[in-house]
Parts: sequence; structure tokens; C-alpha cells
Amino acid sequence: MDYINYALNDKSKNDRLLIKELSIYIRNHYSKGLPINKKFVSDVIDIILRNSEIDFNYIYYSDYSEIAVWYSYDETIEFNITEMVNALRKVGYYNSRVANKKLLSYFYVLSTIIHELTHGRQDYVMKNDNNIIYRSCDALVNENYETYSEHHDDILIERYANLRGDSIAYEVLSYVFSDKETRAFITAINSYLLDGYKIDDDGNMISALDTYNKIMEDCGMPIVDIDVDEDIDLYSRLYLGLPITKDEYKKIRKLYSDIYYERVKKRDIRKLINKL
Repeated sequence: MDYINYALNDKSKNDRLLIKELSIYIRNHYSKGLPINKKFVSDVIDIILRNSEIDFNYIYYSDYSEIAVWYSYDETIEFNITEMVNALRKVGYYNSRVANKKLLSYFYVLSTIIHELTHGRQDYVMKNDNNIIYRSCDALVNENYETYSEHHDDILIERYANLRGDSIAYEVLSYVFSDKETRAFITAINSYLLDGYKIDDDGNMISALDTYNKIMEDCGMPIVDIDVDEDIDLYSRLYLGLPITKDEYKKIRKLYSDIYYERVKKRDIRKLINKL
């Protein structure tokens, strides 16, 4: 089961320490009313890197790149702190549901940086395993980057990095802000777990993996064939985009409805899903 255990999943043992250290830093930063500026972004990057298992060859900063970029060919990462701070002025992802704009900015910075470092972990593990998922994604990037960009959130490694970045950012901020203030984030993350999943017109259950493979087939790229171990829990299968049953899908949709209408108030979605 190496494909399941290592292909997408960041096996870092340091996430609890990362969440604790970030939450303490942000609570202190917020209580003092400090600005979210270049120093803040730099401090967050330092904390995340300290709690990373990856030995980057080089970490550098530039005002001429994208906000954050992982370069797999030489295992380096680049951050454009200036652009990240500038982007905070036009962050609109959760604007309509988050009244506290400073909370929104915290979320954006955390999720963006963690997303890119997750790619670093994916590449590090998958290249060493010569893994089929890495090979297929690598082929798509190199031979059909337009398709990769067009279907960005359905690409398995991007879907996972989005989920992990948002999930860790939410966990950090849930220790600093109230459940009511962070509600929009957990609602969005819960819904995002089902992205790529649907029941088609013929009543067949389509998984995120199936959705990804359809993209790969349409552009002549190799598909990913994974035998799903029955011991893998439902939440892990969802998180990785792996097959679930039609009955599981319907139960999850019902659970999400209960959470949205506050018939279920527990925050630990993993436990709730695995009880279904």
C-alpha cells in the first residue's frame, strides 16, 4: 500500500507541533494588534520550515516570482513575500462569510505557504519511490501544462495540497478565534472533501480519482490505477480522493447538511465521517 501511504499523504510527524507553535505566535500577534506585513509572513515561513521534515537544498526570496513556488528539479522553494502582502489587499475567497478581515488574511498566508511546502513533501517522497502518481502528474505538467492549469483543483496533488493547507490553517486559527468566527472555513473545507465526487446519470459513483483519470485520458496521459486497501478509513479515502461507495457518499452529504444547520456541532469532521 505504498501508493496510499506515501503517494499523496504528507507523513510529517511534526504537524501537531507546527499547529501549536503557529497558534501561539498568531494569538500573540493578534492580541498586540500588530500588522500583517513582511515581518509577519517571514516569521510564519520560519515557523513552518522549522517544523518541516524536508531538507531543502535552498530557500530563497524574490520579488519577481509567484507568491510561493516549489521547484522539484533541485528541491528548492521560493517565496515572494512582497507579492503575498500585496495580495492581502484583494483576498476575496471567503470575504462574504468572514467579517474579520484580519482573520481572513491570517488564513490566506498560512494556507498559501503550507500548500507549497506540501508539494515539497509530495515530490520528495514520490520521486524516491518512483511513484505512479508522481510520474503521471509530472508527465502532465511537462507535456500539457494548459490542461494542468485548467483543471488545477482536480489534479490529485493539487487537491490534496489545497485541503492540507486549508485544514492546517483552520486548525491553527481555531485555537485563536471562536467557532463562530472560523465557521466559514470549516464549512468550506468539509464541502471541498467531496470535490471530484458525484453520482453520474447512470447511478455510478464517481471518485476524485476517477475525475482525475478522465482528465488524464482526455489528454493522452497515463492514468493512475490504485488498489484501495479495505483497512483505509473513509476520511482518509476522501482526503486522498480515493473511491467511496454510493451509500457512503449519501451519508456524508447528509452529515454536511446536519453540520451546516447546526444539528451537529462537533468540530472534528474526521471522527464524524469515520462513524458513518
